[in-house]
Amino acid sequence: PSNLLRWNFQHLPLLGRYQFQMRHMLAKGKDGKYLNTEAAAEANARIQAGYLLWGSAILAAQNGTFTGGGSRNYKENRERTNATGWQEYSYKTDDGRFISLNRLDPIFMPFFIAADVYEAIQNFYRYNEDMPEDVERQYTELAMGVITSLTKNITSKFYTKNIIETASLAFGGEIM
Repeated sequence: PSNLLRWNFQHLPLLGRYQFQMRHMLAKGKDGKYLNTEAAAEANARIQAGYLLWGSAILAAQNGTFTGGGSRNYKENRERTNATGWQEYSYKTDDGRFISLNRLDPIFMPFFIAADVYEAIQNFYRYNEDMPEDVERQYTELAMGVITSLTKNITSKFYTKNIIETASLAFGGEIM
């Protein structure tokens, strides 16, 4: 799991270059040249791939191509599944079928995170016409959507489910 998370952090737009290994790959000497040109080229390629990956993920979320984790209310998710065949973290085909892609890490994690954030914002607009004028509140809503998305996405993976369930058993169900 740590390798998958590291891969995703290395491909984050703007922030990926500050990841530990990426900083070393992009290190420059006193002369201003890269210490290892091949490693720097690879790091720059990862950064550019991250822009493409996250840009595609945001566009796919806006188009409704990928689904997020759904509601925290399991009854809503069950009703949606029964009515339309909806599945969490899946690809929606042109004919309305849903194909589960939950185990296609690490490349598809940005798609699912973007879908979760988009769903969170759409849920906000369902009850409000406009975003509040207070800029701080806008950023808080977006940040909470990202945190919720990361939590739902990471805890839905087969390799973290047992860890989360054990922590939930030990500390109570409200920890997540």
